[in-house]
Amino acid sequence: MVGVAAMLFTSCGTTTNTRSFSPQITQLIYSNDDLEFVGETEVSVTYSTWLGLFYQIHTVNGVEYDSSNKKITNLTNGINVPLLPKKLNKATYKVMEQFPEARYFQIVRQTSEKEKLFLGNEIKKTALIRAYKIRESHNHCLPCVVEKQVELQKQQVELQKKQLQK
Repeated sequence: MVGVAAMLFTSCGTTTNTRSFSPQITQLIYSNDDLEFVGETEVSVTYSTWLGLFYQIHTVNGVEYDSSNKKITNLTNGINVPLLPKKLNKATYKVMEQFPEARYFQIVRQTSEKEKLFLGNEIKKTALIRAYKIRESHNHCLPCVVEKQVELQKQQVELQKKQLQK
């Protein structure tokens, strides 16, 4: 029996490990000059909770909620971290409908109003969201600056060649 146990613990096996040497996060650095303000809107959701376990959504963006017709948009900060609570994500489709060209979103304000009831609460959550798009003319971003510097260097070399030829 000891021999069988020893054989089981020393039996052969293979393991394969793969490793990626590419970065998991690509970082683009934008300044305020790279972004163009598109607009801002307020999203809201109202719901009731009972015993802290159960909930029912009543309205989304002021319209009665229909659970058979769900629209959910997750606004993230680029690394898949949600910016808003899950229930409020049901209302953020309004931002994408109003500003489809927007690529960057800023949560300006979140508010929560809670009315205590017997064994439950009635809650209204709102958020003010600003939408931005990336400017078409981005003459100051690093790749453009480098490209301009290379062009200027080429022009300077050509001018020097012309002066030497004279």
